[in-house]
Amino acid sequence: MENDSRQRAFKFIVTACVISAMYYFVAENIRPAVEVEGGSSEVTGTDARIIAVAKSTRKANRSIKAGFDELTRIDELLSEDVNRVNRDVSAGPVKVSTELFEFLQISIDYCKLTKGEFDITVCDSNGNGCCEKLVLDAENQTVRFAAEGMQLDLGGIGKGYAIDKAVEIMKRKGAIGGLVDAGGIIRCFGKPAREDNWLIESLPQRPPRTQRDNEVNAVNEGGMVLKLRDMAAASNLSGVTFIAPKAVVAEVIASAV
Repeated sequence: MENDSRQRAFKFIVTACVISAMYYFVAENIRPAVEVEGGSSEVTGTDARIIAVAKSTRKANRSIKAGFDELTRIDELLSEDVNRVNRDVSAGPVKVSTELFEFLQISIDYCKLTKGEFDITVCDSNGNGCCEKLVLDAENQTVRFAAEGMQLDLGGIGKGYAIDKAVEIMKRKGAIGGLVDAGGIIRCFGKPAREDNWLIESLPQRPPRTQRDNEVNAVNEGGMVLKLRDMAAASNLSGVTFIAPKAVVAEVIASAV
């Protein structure tokens, strides 16, 4: 009798757990998504803004916090590691973190792809780079410079890389959609809660002023949306908006152009 009672109690507990799990699963998947505006914060040297879409406000807020934390972490990691490389590389190869090494490999690939128009190295007082003289050792995970006076400068790719990393962690924290904007570099994923697509404003094009003004405002004052094959026909623009699969790619193209 005692064994029968224990078996019945065990079956009851298991059944209750299964029913609870099924109820939670169904409730999570049929409830409408909520959209939470996470406000803005100064990260990566500029104002960053995050919006998250999730099945609950709790998950959306958790994703937003994780996104801002990741932006800050990547910014600090790249800044500290790059400063250390620039400071110590004259004494020999410098061992770097896995993330910085991956980042440098990506940067070199894009340098080659743009035929040197995008470059994270500075080799002279005019700001000219020479990424082919940045030597990476994958086995030892070290970095060295093959030229005197070289420096690393990640200004043309750091925000995009941090945004992509923030999106990755937001998804892991439960976001099914979202938008991350850092200084005009924007990445969207999924859908908004109440619209079919994310709507991104492109500011009206202003008449060109000086060449310096055009260069400074090329990213922030997008007046047209161009596909890469149309770029050769574009001229006298005060701003251009680039669309790419990832934020890091868009920033690289913008920096190169």
